[in-house]
Amino acid sequence: MRLSIGAAVVALVVSVPAVAHAAATPGPGAPSGAPAAPPGAVLAALTPGMGPQPSRAGLGAKLAKLLANPNLGPSVGLSVVDVGTGAEVFSLNGGTPITPASTTKVLTAAAALASLGPDAHLHTTVVQLPDGAATSSPTPIPSDAPGGSSTGPVPTIVLVGGGDPLLTSLPTGSNKIPDYPPRAHLDDLAQQTAKSLAAAGVHLVHLQYDSSIFAGPAASPQWERGYTGDVVGPVMGLSADQGRIAPLDGGRVNDPAGHTAAMFVDELRKADIFVFGKPTGATAPKGLPTIADVSSGPLSAELEQMLVFSDNDIAEAMARQVAVHDGLPGTFVDGAAAVRNEVAKLGVDMSGVTTYDGSGLSRDDRIPPRVLAQTMAMAATNVNDALRVLLAALAPAGVSGTLQLHFYDAKAQAARGLLRAKSGSLQGVVSLTGILPDADGRLLSFDMAADNVTGGLGRDARVAIERVAAALISCGCS
Repeated sequence: MRLSIGAAVVALVVSVPAVAHAAATPGPGAPSGAPAAPPGAVLAALTPGMGPQPSRAGLGAKLAKLLANPNLGPSVGLSVVDVGTGAEVFSLNGGTPITPASTTKVLTAAAALASLGPDAHLHTTVVQLPDGAATSSPTPIPSDAPGGSSTGPVPTIVLVGGGDPLLTSLPTGSNKIPDYPPRAHLDDLAQQTAKSLAAAGVHLVHLQYDSSIFAGPAASPQWERGYTGDVVGPVMGLSADQGRIAPLDGGRVNDPAGHTAAMFVDELRKADIFVFGKPTGATAPKGLPTIADVSSGPLSAELEQMLVFSDNDIAEAMARQVAVHDGLPGTFVDGAAAVRNEVAKLGVDMSGVTTYDGSGLSRDDRIPPRVLAQTMAMAATNVNDALRVLLAALAPAGVSGTLQLHFYDAKAQAARGLLRAKSGSLQGVVSLTGILPDADGRLLSFDMAADNVTGGLGRDARVAIERVAAALISCGCS
């Protein structure tokens, strides 16, 4: 599928069912029902446009006053790349490392798509230890356990986390969350487990849980202390409901893996499997038989959720998934390094990039705007088919996700519906990375960030950046 650019960019980008869905469902509880994406459904390479390439001088003249806006503060970077040629056609400190905030997630998504692929699925499983590992009950089995109160060997099963950030304890078919992106459910896993055990005449087990797919600390030492438990949960390889106290509760537990195991015990009991004793953490030996398995939706769907709603939990899980795929431990350090390495392999010059996480929560992260603009341009070309899912996973300006309530300023409205982008925000930091057509139908990618912004939540700086995006759309500037 190849279309000329202009106003057709959005129509092209949302033509893949899986990645179009977020634009139609702006948040939890919104109507859903879009079909799942067929395996391998990715966008065709975009036609870069038939109009002339904008000139550095033309863009400079158009943007000069907007870039001098004092609301942006003294530290501003902008890079604009012509997708058709890959050339940087405008730069203001484009090669200078700057705090990116959540636009870091663009690199995380690109790395995950390039390494794992858009159709990868993340599995949460239950395995059973061999018969010789069955343990004798140290005390009589409670009388309400299936099979009575006799003592004897009790087999051990292990709940093994696969690092799925959207595993949920809500029952299958629940209407409390949208049906997109698809989620794996603990009750489904418990029912499969019960069926397998009952077929072998087993109704009583010990339970261990394994979250070892991710290693290292559960919170980054580069994060502000209040982040964990608020905007992100403790990062663990087994975590239901993103570590929340309740499925839709904003509070977080300190031990998501143990909390998930406790909820799994409850689901097993509903399915007539009694767990003797308290679940314990362990690392399951390799090669054990799997007795139950639930999988996430396709990676593309989880990445869309991450980008459209700036989900930090998904971002941290995805950085670690890239590390594990590349044979590295699933730590903060290795996740960040693996993401940088995968993006570099795409051909993006990563000079000046320093990252400590996958979400951009660290104020020590530094990314030159040129790197993000080049990554976005790569996604629109034929460098890597899977990478083009990144474009469709971005929120349309003024339509959905973190951009739904933006671009309403009179000088920014030209970008609504035409720009697809990822925003970023920390105290004192405002950023935006996206792709758009200019007035001549030329496809441009860009990244802009200001990391020394004053005044509340940076609203004025946000509007100033949105005006720059709109100016790029309204400018032929050749």
